[in-house]
Amino acid sequence: MFRRGHFYYWKRVLIALLYVLLYEVLSWTMFPPTSYVLLRQEASLGDQYGLVHLAAPGRPALTDRQGAEVFTSRNCGRCFITNNRGFAPMWEYDALVLHDGEEPRGFPADKRFTLHATDACLRGNLVNCDVEPTLTSEETKESLDLCGLCDLLLKRREENRFS
Repeated sequence: MFRRGHFYYWKRVLIALLYVLLYEVLSWTMFPPTSYVLLRQEASLGDQYGLVHLAAPGRPALTDRQGAEVFTSRNCGRCFITNNRGFAPMWEYDALVLHDGEEPRGFPADKRFTLHATDACLRGNLVNCDVEPTLTSEETKESLDLCGLCDLLLKRREENRFS
């Protein structure tokens, strides 16, 4: 009924099918399919958050979690700070925060703020500071804390949205 060669043929086919099935299952679980989300051209990060660029030379780049934690640890609004120059184009930032005499280079005065914080506070990524950091507006010389800056940026963004 069965010839010996027939059995080995079906055994090889079965092993090949099991190998392909195993390959597919492993590749699907290890490398899920990529999904793409296309945004409108006018959509930007600032549509969701007030973006702040921290110009503090010699400091390691803040991670995304650390950038958000600066404001969430204080129960401020939806703002985000980073010192990573490659995070977004400079024109997308709502504010530039300067530390250690860094020069602004073409950033508008109404968006420039000077940071007054201790070195320990900067080393702690502006979280759990003994002395709360303050900011001085370059345009109005008004003094703000980080929550005040966040509120100001979100208010400006809201005003610009409706004008």
